[in-house]
Amino acid sequence: MSDNVFSDDDYCFACGTGNPIGLKLRFTITEERLYTDFCLPKEYQGWTGVVHGGILTLIMDEVQVNAAAAKGYIAPTAEITSRIIRPVMAGARYPAEARITDIKRERLIFTEAFIADEAGEVCCRSSARLIVTGKADPGQIRTNNETHR
Repeated sequence: MSDNVFSDDDYCFACGTGNPIGLKLRFTITEERLYTDFCLPKEYQGWTGVVHGGILTLIMDEVQVNAAAAKGYIAPTAEITSRIIRPVMAGARYPAEARITDIKRERLIFTEAFIADEAGEVCCRSSARLIVTGKADPGQIRTNNETHR
């Protein structure tokens, strides 16, 4: 086993390509933000036709952790808070976005994320505290323009 428990074997449920039941999210990185978009089938629903809130929190967690990775940090989530404002429907495409709001002593990263509908109305919000455990290679983030990692 690796000394770093936070290593990547490409089997992440949210973004790994090796996980046959994973979401396989891909990201777009800008100077200030990280984006993804997704469309989930009804297998991910809670209420009829509505994506489960835990899955939505997972997606917001993933964009927040990857926003930190885009800035060179391995930073797993220590605390996350989510607020579901309106339903996210299965079978519809939604963007998710995250940004870093603060970094304390290169050890604690504060982030926020949201998922919006096609009209740009926010459906859910999240904030997180991430603990820096090492340095990340931003080139290893699974982006929209990659063909093979």
